[in-house]
Formats: sequence, structure tokens, C-alpha cells
Amino acid sequence: MNTEQSAYWHIVQETMVAFHSLSRETATDRIQQFRLALLETGDPLVLEFATHEEAFYLAARLAGRKVTEPTSTQAKAYAQIMRRCTDEAVAFGALVDVADKFQETRQKLLRMQNVAAKALRRKKSPNTTSQKLAVTV
Repeated sequence: MNTEQSAYWHIVQETMVAFHSLSRETATDRIQQFRLALLETGDPLVLEFATHEEAFYLAARLAGRKVTEPTSTQAKAYAQIMRRCTDEAVAFGALVDVADKFQETRQKLLRMQNVAAKALRRKKSPNTTSQKLAVTV
């Protein structure tokens, strides 16, 4: 799941909690059930297209509520939810990127350490290259 998708589903969850009085656990369960149903269609685009519905409206549907236009107060609160969830998703995505880069760097360092250790072992052992050449000649 990319950062945008993560933010979208988080917005849906937080909207269900804020406007429809569901617990986070219930909201998460309903979102997971919905996403699973979409995945079970076998069409990968179905899940992608699901995120094109405004999160405010999807949250109402998943909460079993009538879908209505937000009041001005709700619109302001919803905008804050969207901003917060998007910022959190971006920050989390950045942390994941940093962790990935750390792992890549760690792997490179381990490979370099192995190469250095092999070179050191060859240097400490008798001149095996000369011995092999003498045997093959």
C-alpha cells in the first residue's frame, strides 16, 4: 500500500470515529471487511477505484449511515482529519524509506565486510594461487 492509499484509509477510519461514533476497532474491522470484499472480486483495479470515492461518503456508507453533504462545521473538522492523516502517512512513509535505506546500507556494509574478510584470509594463508599454478603446469 502506498502513502496515498494509507492516508485515504486512515481518513476513512478517523471519519467513522469522529462523525459516526464508531470505535477505532469497529471502524478498522469494517474497512478491512470492505477491502477484503473488493480484493475477492479478483480485479486489482476495483480496490484502486474504491479510493476515488470521497472518504467522507465512504465512511458514512461503511458506518451504515445515510450519506449526506457535510455541514460547514463537519467540513472544517473533516479537512483537519484529512490534513492530519495525510501528514501522518507522509511521515510514516518517510520513516519506512529511511528504514529501507538503512537496510540497504547495512546489507552493502555486510557484503563489503565479507569481501574484506575473504581478502584478509587469502593474504594470511600460504600463496595458494602460486601453488595451484604450479600444480596445473
